[in-house]
Amino acid sequence: MEFSKDIVQETFTRLWQKRTSLNPHKSLKAYLFRIAINLLTDHFRKKKRNPSFSLNNLPSQPTDDHPEKMLTIYDAICKLPENLYITFVLSRFQGLSYQEIAQACQVSVKTVESRMGKALKMLREMLR
Repeated sequence: MEFSKDIVQETFTRLWQKRTSLNPHKSLKAYLFRIAINLLTDHFRKKKRNPSFSLNNLPSQPTDDHPEKMLTIYDAICKLPENLYITFVLSRFQGLSYQEIAQACQVSVKTVESRMGKALKMLREMLR
């Protein structure tokens, strides 16, 4: 939960810092998504370089009755390739539609569908 709050806070901080250079005719929502995606990508790249596992790096804290199982699932999610990780987190943790993810990532909806399919397949294989 703290991770999500940090991403949102940093997104709005960066928006405020760039407020004078924003094009008023462009979508503010798309700009916010782009900032958030870039922050997630940066976080993921740093995490890959420093693979130490920490609960602070998870999208949200486990709340299930089986915390060990939840930690295993979160660990598997963190091991997804970058584009699959971002797509999965935006869809499952942030609740964005495939259309919104496609717009934010500047890819087609079919690409988002493909990435989600690959992410789910990889997760099923890792969690067997």
